[in-house]
Amino acid sequence: MPNNSPLYSLKSLAIPALMITGLSACGGDSDSSGEGYVTLYNASPNAPAIFLTIDEDLDDDGTDYFEQTYNGVSFGQIGGDKLVETNTYTMELAWQSDDSIARDDLTKVYESALTVSSDEIKFVVLTQDITDPKILIFDIPVIDDEDDTDDDLFNMRVLNIHQTVSTVDVYLSKSDETFNEATLISQAAYGQLSENVRYDQDDYIFYITANGSSDVLYTSDEINYSFASQYVMVVRDNTGVWASPFIIDRIIPIALNICPLVLVKIN
Repeated sequence: MPNNSPLYSLKSLAIPALMITGLSACGGDSDSSGEGYVTLYNASPNAPAIFLTIDEDLDDDGTDYFEQTYNGVSFGQIGGDKLVETNTYTMELAWQSDDSIARDDLTKVYESALTVSSDEIKFVVLTQDITDPKILIFDIPVIDDEDDTDDDLFNMRVLNIHQTVSTVDVYLSKSDETFNEATLISQAAYGQLSENVRYDQDDYIFYITANGSSDVLYTSDEINYSFASQYVMVVRDNTGVWASPFIIDRIIPIALNICPLVLVKIN
């Protein structure tokens, strides 16, 4: 595969550095009974940093209940994992419209009840225009399987939030294989998270085709998977300067890690 394109040279450099930040957190701690995770992913292209607040009792001004506002999450980034006790909370998403980042000074764009279950990730995705955002919330079980480590496996799901391509087919092949040997891993309709699938830890290439087509439209550089982690591969619009209209974000929902991958058009 050609590697002289600036798309490869610039974007591929970001992957190892971002992976390093997540190594110490990979795997998480799923043995904690009565606790779950909340993770925010900001995929709204015109959004400023978004602040997530989790409030146990919205109507109570006391101090004997849980209330936490977390650091702002910029576009294309993930807010890391927030470990909280299992309960039903009020969740708020807001942005900073003044110098203050106090909760009362933030401009709220979304509010909803959020039930956190034991050993489960509430994966909150903010998409589309920030003036009229669409919020997607997915329940992802925390996987802590010793067989994944012993057998050198990793876990992966696919989510399509591309705003103009409602359904795409996503294929996967080993890095030393061609598209003819690739496996269809998801017919990714907008806003749907695929079921978890395990794969051998190795180097892989992703391909995108139109739904139901065998004509490859885009392909990725080879991507290394060498940890028994949980990944969500998010297909979204490329709003940067790159030629491709697609970007895939490789997310580990309960590790501080996100790796942008540009899909490069096959000529």
